[in-house]
Amino acid sequence: MENVAAADALQQTQQNYTKSHENNQKSRNPAIGAPKELHLHSTNKCYVINNSFSRDRNLSLKQQYDIDEREIGKTFSWLNFDVKVKRDVNYTEMEKFFRGMALKDHTDKECIVFFILSHGTEDGSIVTSDRRKFSIDSMIEKVQNIETLVQKPKLFFIQACRGAQDMDAVEVEVKTAGIQTKTRVAKKSNSFVYYSTMQGNRSYSSTKTGSFFVDILCQVLMEYHRNVNVRPPYHFNDITTTVNDLLSQHVRDFVLDGEEELKSLVQVSEVRSSLCQNIYFYPSQKNFDASPWGGVGR
Repeated sequence: MENVAAADALQQTQQNYTKSHENNQKSRNPAIGAPKELHLHSTNKCYVINNSFSRDRNLSLKQQYDIDEREIGKTFSWLNFDVKVKRDVNYTEMEKFFRGMALKDHTDKECIVFFILSHGTEDGSIVTSDRRKFSIDSMIEKVQNIETLVQKPKLFFIQACRGAQDMDAVEVEVKTAGIQTKTRVAKKSNSFVYYSTMQGNRSYSSTKTGSFFVDILCQVLMEYHRNVNVRPPYHFNDITTTVNDLLSQHVRDFVLDGEEELKSLVQVSEVRSSLCQNIYFYPSQKNFDASPWGGVGR
């Protein structure tokens, strides 16, 4: 009898192993199809933190970032975002802002956007108005932990230096030629961080056109969404690819503040992404206002 019981137990163990192996095989072979798409027809939120250091003569970027703030407000209002601006935010206010963000219910939103305009450091921080370092990764993680934003795109645009090195400009030859179901997902998925420059490099701006990065980004977004009556021809990843390309060729000759030598300045933006779908923006004619501060919330 003991031998029979042992044999039965072994057979049951083998059956359980077989079922477990089949389940693992299924999980290893997910259904692979076309990328998911998200079409942003509804109104979403865009928050702009503008640390231009307007009251600090040594660090001031007021002229440049006022231009950026205006262009972001105009562009994203047109793309059906409710744009809110906070200026010269200190460390305590930054903590309070993201704590408040975590307390909000974002259930009715499909996407959320953050623009951070500031000075930056090589160790991955932006500088608050009281000259303290605030970790970019910490900021992103606070938003990733918001329950009502899980599985929704969280887009961060960081306009700040990431070091003190100037990027070299080189000459090259160019040849032209409906059912809702629950599923488990990674909490940190659908996050997108767009840095204005690469690790270790400076990020440049002009008192006439604002920062190189924001200027080109807004131009591409406006150009790619001129016709509001049709499906946009390009999704968000296409837009970032074009911005990277144009920015990498945006070489300008400047004498930097505090320096005497004329330099050819260039930068290229860099993406860190865990997006799980292609995002399409849709202009909203009712939100567009050609006036300088059209649509920008206070």
